[in-house]
This record gives sequence, C-alpha cells and structure tokens, in this order.
Amino acid sequence: MELCLEKDKEPPLPPIDGGDYLIDYLMEVGPTVPAGMGEGAVSFTELETWARTCSLDLSGWEFRTLRRLSLEYAVQIAKSRNQDCPPPWQEYTDPERRKSIAKHIRSVLRG
Repeated sequence: MELCLEKDKEPPLPPIDGGDYLIDYLMEVGPTVPAGMGEGAVSFTELETWARTCSLDLSGWEFRTLRRLSLEYAVQIAKSRNQDCPPPWQEYTDPERRKSIAKHIRSVLRG
C-alpha cells in the first residue's frame, strides 16, 4: 500500500464487500460538517434532506449506516490530527512495540 506523506493527498480507502454505494452516497452528501472547533457527523435531518433532494428512497438501516459512517469519519479526523496516530486500517500495536519500532526507525535514519 502506498504511503501518503504529502499534504492534502487522499489515502486509498480499504475495499468494502457490498455496500460500496453507501460510501459513494456518504462522499456525495459530505462525510462531515463543520462543528465547533472541528468536524462533526452529518445529522439525520441533513441526510434525509439530501436523500429527498436526490430522489433516493433509503431504508432505515441505510440512513443509520450513513450516519454511523459519518460519525466514525469525524472521530477518525479528530484522532488523526495527532501525528502519532496510526492509520485506521492498521492493526493495533501495543505501546512498547510502537516505541521499539520508533527507536529502530530513528537508528536507521541516523545511519
């Protein structure tokens, strides 16, 4: 997988089995909205208005899934502001292992 170290470069999304259209819908409606000092989830009202405007007849689970995806997206944006935040698709690494990896990388970069 390509690392996205350049500012403003979008990382590739992980593959999703089925329901791909919901990701397309979320990106169309906008995955987050401005909220205070950061970004918040799209509300049910905003989703309903968007769906009606686009003549989409979404089921209850589709609305709930879109809302949950938006919420998770907003939470990850907030977490990702920390430069030490691992990417959301990376498996959990315990703090001691992370320190060991960071130490190794520093030693390699120093030569």
